[in-house]
Amino acid sequence: YNPFMGNLDPAFYSLRAGEVYRWLEEHPVPTVAVPTVKTEEEEEEEHEESDRDDMDEDEEGKERAPPNEDLYAAMREVKHRQLELFQSAATFATLLDSGSDSLVKMLRSTTKTDVEEALAFFRVARHFRLPCAGRGLRASLGLIWHTEDSVRDAAVEAFLDIYVQTADGEAEPAPAA
Repeated sequence: YNPFMGNLDPAFYSLRAGEVYRWLEEHPVPTVAVPTVKTEEEEEEEHEESDRDDMDEDEEGKERAPPNEDLYAAMREVKHRQLELFQSAATFATLLDSGSDSLVKMLRSTTKTDVEEALAFFRVARHFRLPCAGRGLRASLGLIWHTEDSVRDAAVEAFLDIYVQTADGEAEPAPAA
């Protein structure tokens, strides 16, 4: 199960967290009424009011049922968990995005494994819609002319995977000219 649904864009999760937060504000925790001791006069007045209310029933002749408190509490609990998930996901995606500057520097490394690993990260980041993926792919464009064959092949493979895909999701290399 992937809770991120293939999307690590922090803006998406911040927006969703805002929606859930607004729902929680609009649906506050019900307050519990504290019982009070009433005088006989107050009880008689209340009894008379309830008799009048009985006459003011719904259009269908039925009184409205009070909301199910257990269901409401369960809904609020689910919304609190959703809020925590969306806030955590936004924080996680922001942290991943903030580390991309180091990975862009790794693209200029003289060690070919550093370059290949950075390319692999940006390739996956693009599939998960991380905002940093575009910066990394633009920075890696020059790698298709790299002197190391493995780096050049990794760069070409990354670009094919991201920008040139067939209907079944497999990248197809362009025919040689």
